[in-house]
Amino acid sequence: MKLLEDLRFSSYQISEEHEPFLRRGFYALLIIWPLAFLGFPLIFQWANKYLDHEQYMGLAILVPQLILGVAVLCVIKSKGRTLEILNLKHWEWRFLGIGIALPFPLLILIGLVSWVWRLTLESVGISLPEETALELMIKNAGPWLFVHAALLAIIVAPLVEEILFRRIIFGFISIRLGNLCGLLLASSLFAVIHLDWKNLPGLFILGAVFQIVTMCCKSLYPAIIMHSTNNAMAIGLLYALRKGWIEL
Repeated sequence: MKLLEDLRFSSYQISEEHEPFLRRGFYALLIIWPLAFLGFPLIFQWANKYLDHEQYMGLAILVPQLILGVAVLCVIKSKGRTLEILNLKHWEWRFLGIGIALPFPLLILIGLVSWVWRLTLESVGISLPEETALELMIKNAGPWLFVHAALLAIIVAPLVEEILFRRIIFGFISIRLGNLCGLLLASSLFAVIHLDWKNLPGLFILGAVFQIVTMCCKSLYPAIIMHSTNNAMAIGLLYALRKGWIEL
């Protein structure tokens, strides 16, 4: 009975005490996001002549994530309560099992959904690129950039993105419009922001599952671990393609 109650959207509530911090984080996100991902690459062009291509690309994909994460953390920081506000205060060892096990069946579901999505688009004459710019960069990168991108995808991105989407954005929206609207809007933004149109529905499902798991476990840890595991599998697949071990 308790499990069924936990699974209800209405049973998950964000503390009113956390609302001011989440609001500040959301507004900081709106301001810093375009600066970090659009302004920074333009400003950083001057460094291109001092760095080789791989060093430049490595910094270009790392620094915006760090700027965004650090800036949001700074505005929501509260003495002795930051982990609580981020939904990271509560840890259970079962979170590790959930985070590692769930991405495998989820990968199959997302693969099927993405396959149907591409077939549907092709049937109406819409053609999508097979690989994103980031996928092409990772697949063709030298050893240094590949390792750098892998560490970013497996460690930095899951932590930053889960805090931003599953806590800040979802929290800000759910307090005002309810949990279901929060889940739908945060998951939609998560899907769109990756600019991977061939896997758009799959990314939405991924974001929605991350959010549901967060709500059921009442902790952000399982979603962070799931996100990391999912990205590790994606990097592993790109590495296998790069080495010619498999063909798609």
